[in-house]
Amino acid sequence: MGANSTDPVLQDLPALQNQNTRALLSGLDEAGAKGAPSASDASVAAIGSLKARLASEEASRDALYAAARDSQGRSVVLDGPAAAQAAVRKLKADNVGKLPAEVDQILNDLTAGNTPLTVEYQQQLVKNLYRKMRGAGDNGDLRHGLQVVRDALDNAELPANAQGVDQAGKAAVDAFRAARSAHRALRERVDSNPALRAVEDGVEPDRFVQRYIVGAEASAADVRALREELNPEAASQMRKHLVKYLKDKATGGDEDLVKFSGKTYRDALRAMRDKLPAFFSESEIQTLEDIGNAAKYMKAQPDGSAVNNSASGALLLGRRLDALGRVSRYVPFGVKNVIEGGVQAAQQRQAMAPANALRQLGPTKTRPNPLLLLPLVAAGQGPEDR
Repeated sequence: MGANSTDPVLQDLPALQNQNTRALLSGLDEAGAKGAPSASDASVAAIGSLKARLASEEASRDALYAAARDSQGRSVVLDGPAAAQAAVRKLKADNVGKLPAEVDQILNDLTAGNTPLTVEYQQQLVKNLYRKMRGAGDNGDLRHGLQVVRDALDNAELPANAQGVDQAGKAAVDAFRAARSAHRALRERVDSNPALRAVEDGVEPDRFVQRYIVGAEASAADVRALREELNPEAASQMRKHLVKYLKDKATGGDEDLVKFSGKTYRDALRAMRDKLPAFFSESEIQTLEDIGNAAKYMKAQPDGSAVNNSASGALLLGRRLDALGRVSRYVPFGVKNVIEGGVQAAQQRQAMAPANALRQLGPTKTRPNPLLLLPLVAAGQGPEDR
């Protein structure tokens, strides 16, 4: 009623509500939402960080593989026939269909011993097979078959007589084993981290945040694993975006309007609660929860409330009281002040008094409407107003 009235006293209430809502939005801005990157920009920063981490780890591993050479500069030769036979057995057991002709030829050559499986050749084959897997698209059978061959070659071991090499050869074997250990550790990290694996596969940034952080399919453990791989700058960008994400839930993404949907905000915060510790301290999370609780208490209507929530009813009442105030200017003999006083009393009592919003317990006395005690007001009512 106050928002639809021209009375400055009544307008204090909607103004106060507006100020309170601004305070909630300011709290989110201070927590990181102000100037925060979009989902796409935060994703680009995260993906760039993960790519850099992968490139660094792979470079260290490749350097170890490059050191796996004997005193004559010859690369360590792995047991190619055993690796190829392991791949063929697995392909048959999984009933995999036909593979590309070049892959079949590689397996045949390795099985027959026609091509030595040096460390360099092994790494080349593994990388080529990985590219083919990415190009397989929705062909799950082909993708699985390529994965079987890739894994078999990736796990190729030294031949049984590798222990009989000279001292220089032993150093090369030790370098290979160190490289293999580093490679397996990297694969375990990638395989246990969906976001890192997606970056390795070539993920696009448009759905990265939704899929790997805020979405229901992203677990708290997945989000922690992602956070551990990000550099400080990318982590900071993601922190800010997550606060902006919560703010957008509360405002519907409308930056130019002062509004705050507490329920939508709390629902979004509740859905992310277990993931937030990856990016925020407990005190920071408590601040975000306090904002949601403040919005709840601001908007909640107590049990037993008699408030009329109809916006059209509040508009009509506010306009009628304003009209009555205008009529009072033409009433002589000092009755003008009586009417104005009665109107203002009614306005302020309706809008400001908590008793009007809460049902009183126990016996009550019926109180007459002060407006109806004014003869001129009662006389001025039409049949539709009674």
